Parts: sequence; C-alpha cells; structure tokens
Amino acid sequence: MKRYPDGVEGEFFYEKLPERIARNGCRPRRSGAKATSATVQYCLAQDLPTLVWAANLADIELHTSLARKKDVARPTMMVFDLDPGAPADIVQCCQVGLWLREILQE
Repeated sequence: MKRYPDGVEGEFFYEKLPERIARNGCRPRRSGAKATSATVQYCLAQDLPTLVWAANLADIELHTSLARKKDVARPTMMVFDLDPGAPADIVQCCQVGLWLREILQE
C-alpha cells in the first residue's frame, strides 16, 4: 500500500505489514515478485468496506493487476497513467488521452 498521510504533495511511504493489513480486513495476496529475500504481499481489496478502509489510511494510489489470476505472467490490459504535474497540466493530460484513444481505435 502506497500511503500519502499528508496528501499527494507530501511524502509517501509503503505499508508492508501483511499481518496489520489482514487484521484490518484486507486479505493479503502473495506475489511471485521478490523484495530482498521475502515474498511480497499485496492488499487484495475486493469490496467497498476494504476500499473505504484503504482510503482512510490515505492509500490514494491504487494499482490493479493487469492480468487475470489464471495467468499472472500474461497481462490482458494496458494502463496509461496521465497524471498532471509539471510541465503538463490537466488540459494537456486530457489531450494526450484523446490522442491515445484516437490512435488505439485505429
């Protein structure tokens, strides 16, 4: 969980305590990815109460899996992260989104 306790302009940190996460209703999910020598565990949020709980912790940057459970090594979708920030503002991000839609529709 990538938490921003002081908002998006402030510092962030990664919550990596699966026992705390599990105790508060978020089912941990193991990943094949390795962080140092331990298996990484992610919060599996599958319902509204879990999303509300994550939002209350200022976990405002959510990343979903791009693959299905049966074949996690084979993504089934692509995401373009068009966040405004210097030097691009929200209008420029929207324009890029429209260009992407036009290109990908072809």
